[in-house]
Amino acid sequence: MRTDIGFRRLLDRFGGRSPESITPDEVESWQSELLEDLSVAIVNHHLQVLRAVLLHAVKNRRLRREDMPSIKLRNPNNKRTRYLTEEEEPKLVAELPELLGYLVALAIHTGMRKGELLKLKWPDVDFPRGTIWIREAKSGEGRGLPMNSIARGVLSRLWEMRKSGCARG
Repeated sequence: MRTDIGFRRLLDRFGGRSPESITPDEVESWQSELLEDLSVAIVNHHLQVLRAVLLHAVKNRRLRREDMPSIKLRNPNNKRTRYLTEEEEPKLVAELPELLGYLVALAIHTGMRKGELLKLKWPDVDFPRGTIWIREAKSGEGRGLPMNSIARGVLSRLWEMRKSGCARG
């Protein structure tokens, strides 16, 4: 997670204020505002940054422990599923470094997890059959994945990069 982003938002909201002036109502209001645009997990991260700052103030005797506002984290619901649109996918891939963009595109078009991508070896790629073999999936068992045209194109490009010495593996 990017703590600096959370810290910037914290400074935008509470910067220049003394720790004892921050009220529980303000913390709850800030949490509600953040939840309008951010996931529960990200909001919790921002609140943890605030809590760390306030605990630092307690440690340095700038805030009494009993005056520290209670910060209640929300239970994240990780069941949210969102898919990239056809317009978003190329924009995302274009913003990434070349090799990472290829890996992200491959993950999108095969459903491979990060660990599966990182463990993938060239003998696991069967171009003639159009399949990728995952030796050990999350379930602990191997599984085969079909390659669509985009996955095949990405793997072909990575193969060419490997042959020319631009990519390892």
